[in-house]
Amino acid sequence: MKRNINIEPILQKLKNKDLKILDSNLILFMKDCIVFENYTGKTYTYRVINYLTGDCKYLFHKRKPITEDEHEIFENKIKQFKIYGGHYPTNGEEMIRFIFEYVFRIFGYSIREEQIDLSIHMYKTMINTNISLSDVPVGLGKTHAYLVAAVVHNLYARELSSKPVIITTSNIELQRAIVNDYLPEISDMLLQFGIIDKPLTSVIRKGKDNYLCDLRLKNYIQNIDPKKKKLDELLVLRRIETQDEIDLDELKGVTQYDRRRISVNYNSCQVCLKKNTCRYQSFMKQVKKPYLDFQVCNHNYYLADVIRRKRNLSPLLPEHNTVIIDEAHKIIDAARQMYGVTVSQRELYTLAMKAIPKKLKTKEAIQLKAISEEVIKYSNKLFGELINNIPKHIDRDETEKFETVLSSIGRLYLSRIISNLQELLRYAKTEDKRYLSEIRRWIKDLYVFQDWGIIYWLEQPFLKGQCILASIPITLSKELGLDLWQANDSKILTSGTLAVNNDFEYIKKELGMQVTLLSRINQVRKESPFNHKDNCLLHIPDKLPYPSYIDKNYLINITNRIEELIKVSNGHAMVLFTSYKPLKVVFEQLKPRLKDYELVQMKRGKKDAVIEFKKTRKGVFFATGSAWEGMNIPGDLLSHLIIVKLPFPIPDPISEYERTMYASMEDYIEAIVIPKMLIKLRQGAGRLIRTETDSGVITILDARASKGSKYHLQVIESLPQCRLTGKSQDIKRFFEEKKTDTFFKEVG
Repeated sequence: MKRNINIEPILQKLKNKDLKILDSNLILFMKDCIVFENYTGKTYTYRVINYLTGDCKYLFHKRKPITEDEHEIFENKIKQFKIYGGHYPTNGEEMIRFIFEYVFRIFGYSIREEQIDLSIHMYKTMINTNISLSDVPVGLGKTHAYLVAAVVHNLYARELSSKPVIITTSNIELQRAIVNDYLPEISDMLLQFGIIDKPLTSVIRKGKDNYLCDLRLKNYIQNIDPKKKKLDELLVLRRIETQDEIDLDELKGVTQYDRRRISVNYNSCQVCLKKNTCRYQSFMKQVKKPYLDFQVCNHNYYLADVIRRKRNLSPLLPEHNTVIIDEAHKIIDAARQMYGVTVSQRELYTLAMKAIPKKLKTKEAIQLKAISEEVIKYSNKLFGELINNIPKHIDRDETEKFETVLSSIGRLYLSRIISNLQELLRYAKTEDKRYLSEIRRWIKDLYVFQDWGIIYWLEQPFLKGQCILASIPITLSKELGLDLWQANDSKILTSGTLAVNNDFEYIKKELGMQVTLLSRINQVRKESPFNHKDNCLLHIPDKLPYPSYIDKNYLINITNRIEELIKVSNGHAMVLFTSYKPLKVVFEQLKPRLKDYELVQMKRGKKDAVIEFKKTRKGVFFATGSAWEGMNIPGDLLSHLIIVKLPFPIPDPISEYERTMYASMEDYIEAIVIPKMLIKLRQGAGRLIRTETDSGVITILDARASKGSKYHLQVIESLPQCRLTGKSQDIKRFFEEKKTDTFFKEVG
């Protein structure tokens, strides 16, 4: 046996049937049968028992114990018995119940009826080639639910079993967990029970620049000057020359600088003479074959495949009938990247500089230099104009998408850039196919901004020379709907935050699901398996100032309240803000006042802040941005979640356009703003209770959530059912009830 098995549930069931198995050893599982070995003192006796029915058959006895090599002897004999397989599940729903209630339980998993129901719901969706929207909280086990549903679907839908299941998620950690942990474990368990006859297979799919190019690596190493290269970096490069791994994420020690010079480049692949012996090409040929059971990728890669199919280009993924979209609330962000266009000032400068020859001895060379300088000149003028057109009232600390206006003069600059790039195409060296392809792509992207059917904005406009002009089509939701939901396959969308108070209308509209029949969409929302009523206190003070970060009195009041709350929980807290500016103000005010606690400040681009917080004993984490979702800090360290302000979306060009789609501001707020806020609030609140043994307090310091206020009921209904209080004294009593003495005695 490869894994420790808890056979107590089966043994107890057999004991209840008065079967004598007390001194027997379990030898083998075969479907619904178990082989037991019993030593009488002289011989070893072997019996087979159907653990579902209790039926028992004698096999044989021997003087010496049977070896694993001899298992085939009684395997063939057992298959001839009537008790074998007769009561084994005969359909998909029965099999799912069998896996969760018998197989997983024997391997130590607890039975959750809600998880089984979810898996059956997903299985039925796959059978009927429908679309599932499932809102599933942390702890219920949605990953096991959809993996079991997919395996069982392939078992009972033989005509589809030759095609892989596509699983798409938003982060690499979950992708690795699915391929390296979940699937191998499930595979082992199902193999031991004879449910599958060969191991489940899977692979993670990524974009080409995540893989090693053998030829580029070889050329790069040959051209390195050892005197100018750090020895440890050079040793890493030489080491990976001899390794089998080509996934750059798995090759430790490779710098980002080196990675860009040794990764696969599509244009190089097209003309590469080593194509037939290339490990990357061999890998791609293998993964495009249908023999793999699961292909796992991120949302961007999956959407890239969807877009390529729409354009009649060669697909990235094999043909498939089932797509599982985990972390589905993130798919719209990926769609904005994949269907949108970005133009980088820095990259445009680099493109133009590449065209300038090193030697200016010919007329063509001089002409190329002049054209390139024109591209750079008008690029600077265009971005300068766009930056000047950012409204003065916009706070640079509050948004990442800056409103601007592409004026008539800006459109003139844009046209000049395009015409000069077209000139570069005529003068550039024709043998450099990669560079010519790059120029054509730039021209195509720039033309997008001459279209009126887009929403556009600026990113990082205050980083000199690094401004980005970005856009998405106005019809994004409609395009996404046509591309995703009209295909004749099943799609399982799951996340902890798809519904708004049991309503899926917001996400359906966001993802353009109006294009498909309502009868195809199956919806399910599950309650948290954790006991929030006993283990979580929701604290919303009655008397709070109206939230306004520009009001000094508000900031003073809220800072004092946060200080008091941190002391009540003896640290062990995360203070969650909606933007960096007030975070910084409050943090700097409290740092000298809370010297007994380790205070950790989250900053833009500082990725190790959460790691720093996890190293503390009773620290306080001042956080925003990505901390609203995806962070996992179980245990007592995070026992008090202080939400400073309800996370209403910050206005940006996308939201400004959405507003024009509604008859009134009230309609827009009801349909878009409030659902977005409640979804993000649920994501933030979900940081607190991560396991069955966690306990803690959620404090919301926003007057709009207080009792009797406009959003009080909607806030309460969106969160798990907790004890509710408006008094800070109740927080202390709660912690005294739930925590040990060490919680209050811990020092920083």
